Amino acid sequence: MVLLIGLGMPDFDQILFKVQVVPKNRQPPANAPRAGSNTKLKAPFTRYDVNFAVALPDIAMPLDANGTRRGRIEIMLIAFSPDGNILNIVRKRSDLTMDPKMYEATQQVGMQLHEEIDVPPGEFYLRAGIYDMNPGNCGTVGAALNGSSAKLSKSHSMERCAGGCVRIQSSSPHPRETRIFWNREGFSLQDRNA
Repeated sequence: MVLLIGLGMPDFDQILFKVQVVPKNRQPPANAPRAGSNTKLKAPFTRYDVNFAVALPDIAMPLDANGTRRGRIEIMLIAFSPDGNILNIVRKRSDLTMDPKMYEATQQVGMQLHEEIDVPPGEFYLRAGIYDMNPGNCGTVGAALNGSSAKLSKSHSMERCAGGCVRIQSSSPHPRETRIFWNREGFSLQDRNA
């Protein structure tokens, strides 16, 4: 999945999902274990809650003989510096098991997933992706964010919209919405006050 979620890669839309990225309400102490694989990340840093809502029909979960659905997914977050260096990575593989009632209930709201990632202060670019390990499908999205401690109230959400579009919304004091449209000819941006 690392190659699919890399900096400069187009967004893939085989798995549709929404993702919300917000600084954690209670930031961990400077000596806390790091969220992500960069254990050498020095303080100060900002810990972000990353909440996913995944369209369940996009995840292959075949029925077994007992009526239980099973699947395997991988979630990945990569934070990049403005010059393209990797700051931190979160990578988690999960085996999914749902009985018929849970599967039906989850279809109504999407599969809810939560991860956390630590990022140093300043601007960074976050790529988020979900990979369905059974058929090999994936969904990815990315956005530039600001990790300064002065902007802890800032919230971003990224969502796929119709026509190959990714909508990025900010609920900062000056809300904005950016729509990124991707097609074979390239991409276009629409940026406006939300």
